[in-house]
Amino acid sequence: LKYEQEVVPRKQPHTFQSFTDIPEDVFYSVEELAQHDGNDPGLPLWLSINGKMLEYSGLPPVDHPDYELRYRFYPFFKSRCGGREATYVMARTMYEPLYVISSNDNDLCVQHRAAIEDEFYHRINYVQNKKYWKLIGRLRVTNSSL
Repeated sequence: LKYEQEVVPRKQPHTFQSFTDIPEDVFYSVEELAQHDGNDPGLPLWLSINGKMLEYSGLPPVDHPDYELRYRFYPFFKSRCGGREATYVMARTMYEPLYVISSNDNDLCVQHRAAIEDEFYHRINYVQNKKYWKLIGRLRVTNSSL
């Protein structure tokens, strides 16, 4: 396999990108985040990555070219990440052998958290995804590694 497939070097931590356009002085509680789990049609889906809150705009109209992909993606994403701090979930979903699979959210090292945020940053800033996500504030947490 080594000779059949190009080896892509692992990204170096100094090249990681993170969300920076976060509204100043806007904080949400864990309880507010939990209410936006995607189960109430009157509330948008929220999630948090490293304490940075993102809002999903929802599905496009049925006749939109992105609808089918978004429709398949939404239930999976809602059940795994909706209404919660999703860094730990993503750490378990996107296994990276460089990091230990942690048993809880507090076991994630700073570099692993940065790698997860970088991955999510690039996924949602991809042209097709950018219009579906927006930064809305920060998660107010206590006694956490965020």
